[in-house]
Amino acid sequence: MSRAQLHKQLVILGSASLACVLMFITSVMVNRHLTHWYLLYNVFLAWIPVALALALPVLQKHRLVYWSIVLLWLLFLPNTFYVVTDMFHILDVRRANVDYDSLLFFVPMIVSWWLGLLSMQLVQKYVSSRPQFIWIVAVLASIGIWLGRIMRWNSWDVIANPIGIMRDLFGTLSNPAELAYAGLMIAAFTVMIAASYYSYRYLLRD
Repeated sequence: MSRAQLHKQLVILGSASLACVLMFITSVMVNRHLTHWYLLYNVFLAWIPVALALALPVLQKHRLVYWSIVLLWLLFLPNTFYVVTDMFHILDVRRANVDYDSLLFFVPMIVSWWLGLLSMQLVQKYVSSRPQFIWIVAVLASIGIWLGRIMRWNSWDVIANPIGIMRDLFGTLSNPAELAYAGLMIAAFTVMIAASYYSYRYLLRD
């Protein structure tokens, strides 16, 4: 990816993120509630992996910091794809215009997913060019989505409460029904992330 392509994507994504803010403000004025504040929060979280990925070239000579940033990126990456699961909340409350609020959910979902793909391309450039890298990242991100949506853990809980996460993981492994559901969900998101990433790379090819 050229510098011009990167700059163009950042401008588009920045403008789209601003559009999300304006759409949310309009929704608050019309619906008179702040129920969907988390949509903006999720877009903010989706920018973190991009910011971390952009910092990698500067830190290549500082190996410990460099790999710490890569791990931190991996922790926050699932947030970019997790937003698609927020569509389940679209009918949680009554609103003046369901069609408009459907767009309010859809735009942050696209922006966040695109941010995730962009950060993956940036990190792949500096960490590993092997095809396996993308699939490994897609699997780990999908596990993160499952932990967030089903187990209700956040990215920082890996540091704040690792014992609790391990307890839930072992609980799932010991329950065949939960394990089967987790496996299906993780497999589905893995394919979606990997397929969308390769489609994204194809569309941006020089």
